[in-house]
Amino acid sequence: MPPGGRFEAFEDELRRSWRAAVGLDVVATVDSTNDRARRALESRATRSPEEPHVFVAWTQTAGRGRRGSSWSSPAGAGVYASVLVPIADPERLAGLPLLLPVVVGEAVRGLGVSGCGIKWPNDLLVNGAKLGGLLVESVSSGEKPRAALLGLGVNYRRPEERQLASRAVGLQELLASPPNLATVTRVLLEALLGELSAYRPSATADLVSRFEALSVHRIGDRLSCRTPAETVVGDFAGIDPRGFLRLVVADGERRISSGEIVES
Repeated sequence: MPPGGRFEAFEDELRRSWRAAVGLDVVATVDSTNDRARRALESRATRSPEEPHVFVAWTQTAGRGRRGSSWSSPAGAGVYASVLVPIADPERLAGLPLLLPVVVGEAVRGLGVSGCGIKWPNDLLVNGAKLGGLLVESVSSGEKPRAALLGLGVNYRRPEERQLASRAVGLQELLASPPNLATVTRVLLEALLGELSAYRPSATADLVSRFEALSVHRIGDRLSCRTPAETVVGDFAGIDPRGFLRLVVADGERRISSGEIVES
């Protein structure tokens, strides 16, 4: 347990200020909040299988990002949370990779970090330094999607590890009077839950516009995208309604569903 009762204070304030009409789990330590959400789904431990459920941790021992990369999760140093979203309509799943970075990016800006932007597909950057990473995973029964796991990792303090510190940033240093971690956690999660309750698959055009307004990539930027199969180099042409990256290459336009921008 973290010394000095810091976790208890965090948990107490988060629970007291929680107004969302969904279930909330808060724990001191977990392997990853997405994994905890997955286990809860499998054991049917959430309050209702039809409602979102939120999982928050003070620290993660095996936090991860896209493609299995690790996410540094020191105690009390960041927002480590997941929202379990039941999926009845497969079309609802398609827009979530757009919705998650848009809503969290806008909420961070609302806290006062006006320079927060999205690096495709779902990293939050401020002046080139990484503030957060977001993750969407799906849980299926056979070929039918059952739920989505929306993971948030947002730095409250800059990571102390030397190899990360030079490439990362935290909210504490970006804001003159930063709210405490419980408040930041609540603000980000309430923004996401509010958008999820109103989201309709037909609204993806609006999400594309909002994503591109936050994007750190500008139309025509030369990007190099590393995919599981190859590296594609082309000119940025925007994002499609599924959140795919659009790159203009020599023989036309490529739309990339999964990858990482390695240079721009």
